[in-house]
Amino acid sequence: MTETLGRFLSNVIEFVIAGVLFTTALVLPFNAFFPAEAARVWKQLTGGLAGAPSDALLFVVGSAFAYAAGTFAENMSRLAFEWRLNKVKRSRAVPISHGRMRTAIMARNPDLYLEVESQLKRMRIERVLCLCLLLLLPGLIASLARHATGARVCALVAASLALVLTLLQVEQRFRRYCRAIERGYEESSAVQPDAAKEPVVRKKRR
Repeated sequence: MTETLGRFLSNVIEFVIAGVLFTTALVLPFNAFFPAEAARVWKQLTGGLAGAPSDALLFVVGSAFAYAAGTFAENMSRLAFEWRLNKVKRSRAVPISHGRMRTAIMARNPDLYLEVESQLKRMRIERVLCLCLLLLLPGLIASLARHATGARVCALVAASLALVLTLLQVEQRFRRYCRAIERGYEESSAVQPDAAKEPVVRKKRR
C-alpha cells in the first residue's frame, strides 16, 4: 500500500512539474507577441485572485491546472517522439514490441521493471523540457527583434544550446530505455525456465 501510494505521488509530482514548465513556455511567447493582451489578462487574473476565498483553494486549483497541463504536455511530447520508437523497432528487428516486453518484465520481475520505469520517468521530463524549449524560442526571437539587448541574445543562444543538448539527451535516454527493456526481458526470460525446471521435493507420507 505504501509503495503504491509513493508511486502515485511520484507520478503526480512529475506531471505537476511538467505542467509548470509547459505553462511557463506558453506564457513567455504570448507576452512577447501580444504584450498589451498579456498585460490585460494578467491584470484580470490578479484581480480575480485577490478576491479568492483562501490560499488553500488557490493551491488546489493551481495544482489541478498544472497536473492537467502536464498531462497534455506529456502526450504532445510523446507524439513528437513516437516516430523514434518505430524507427528503433524496425532497425533492431525486435520480434516482440517494447510495450509487450515491458508488460512481461512487470509480471515476472518487479525489480527489473523498476529499472525500466526509472528510465521512462526521466525520459518523460526530458521530452517535456524539449517541447517547452521549442515553444520558448519564437518568443525569444520576437523579443530580440523588437529590442535587441545583450541579455536577450544570451538567452536565445542559451535556449538554443539547451534545446540541442536536450534532444541529444532524449535520444540517449531512449536508447537506454530500450536496452533496459531488452535486457530485463532477456534476464527474466532466462530466470523463468530455470525456476520451472527446479525439482519439486515431495514429502513422504508417514
